[in-house]
Amino acid sequence: MTKLDGFLRRDVLGGIGGLTVAGLVSGTDLAPHEKQSGQKNFAEIAFSDQQSDGTSVTVDRTYVEQDGFITIHTWDLVTQQDGAGSLIGASRLLEAENGKGTEYLNETVELFDADTGVLPEVAEQERLEEDQTLIAVPHRDMDHSGDFDSSVDVPFSKGSRIRTDLPAEGAVNDVADVTL
Repeated sequence: MTKLDGFLRRDVLGGIGGLTVAGLVSGTDLAPHEKQSGQKNFAEIAFSDQQSDGTSVTVDRTYVEQDGFITIHTWDLVTQQDGAGSLIGASRLLEAENGKGTEYLNETVELFDADTGVLPEVAEQERLEEDQTLIAVPHRDMDHSGDFDSSVDVPFSKGSRIRTDLPAEGAVNDVADVTL
């Protein structure tokens, strides 16, 4: 278990951004879809340690029950409880087929792209400048706009309860060490 800034990786999963997080530890296998009939807010994510040129990262596996996005955050999400300021990237729209859920493999997420909902001051950065731990969080496209909006699109949560308040309790997430 990796120790990061005084936290064990497993501890992070319990306290990201004020969230009571029910995520996965990086590198673990995902369990079969454990969901109840009719559940609409279910997602899974697996984000492994990786090397990057600092302009993008790859999320190994994402499963969403509803249309959504993958967001990538810096460790500030944990240390400073700063969701918007820690957001450095958001994926394209991940569409769930007819509410049945869809699995996405090896999804690339561009970092520091102003068109993905990152703050303007964050978008000014061109790439990661050092090795660091990043956090991947799947978000639901709540307004069905097809564009990520951090003020509207809430994290998927473990369980069927849809949370419209931010931060959402029980947010699904995974962490990865990114080496340049």
